[in-house]
Amino acid sequence: FPSHDNVLIEASDARHSIVLDKDGERKGSTQITAPGRITIESGIDKAEAEDTLFIHSWNGNIDIIASNGKIRMQGTDIELTAVGEGGAKGNIRLKSSENIELDANKKVLVNAGSQYKLATSGMASIVASSAMELYAPLIRGVSDAVANKDSKVGGRIVQKENTCK
Repeated sequence: FPSHDNVLIEASDARHSIVLDKDGERKGSTQITAPGRITIESGIDKAEAEDTLFIHSWNGNIDIIASNGKIRMQGTDIELTAVGEGGAKGNIRLKSSENIELDANKKVLVNAGSQYKLATSGMASIVASSAMELYAPLIRGVSDAVANKDSKVGGRIVQKENTCK
C-alpha cells in the first residue's frame, strides 16, 4: 500500500483478505474477500423480535449479486418496504427474464389504492375451483372486434389503451 494509514490482513492465499483503505482510489473502502465462504452470525442471545444484524448504507445502492447461483431469503416473515415520494421513489419492482411465481398455502391478496392492471401479450386465465366473485359499480367488457368497428359505447378507446405490444 502507498500509505501507512491502510490495513491489510492477508492469508497465504491472497484471495483471502481484509483490506481497509483510508486513502487512494478507494478512499474509505473496506473489502473482505474469500475464495470460499463468509459467514456472519448474530443474535444468539437475543429474542425473536429484536433487531440483531444491520446493513445500512447512508447513501448509494446495496447490491447483492450471485453471479452463478441463487439468492435465498428465509425468515418467519419477510417484509419489503420502499420509502419515497413523487412516483420516482417508493417503488418495489420485480422483473424476471423468465417467470415470476406466487404460491401461498392460504391467500394471495393484492390491494391497490388507485389502480391495478394485469396484462399479457399471450393467453390469460382466471380459474376458481369453488366460486368466483366479481364486483364493481360498472363492468365493461370489450373484445378486439372493436378494432374494426367501434361499439355504441366507445370500446375502441379501451381496446387501444389495453392492446399489448
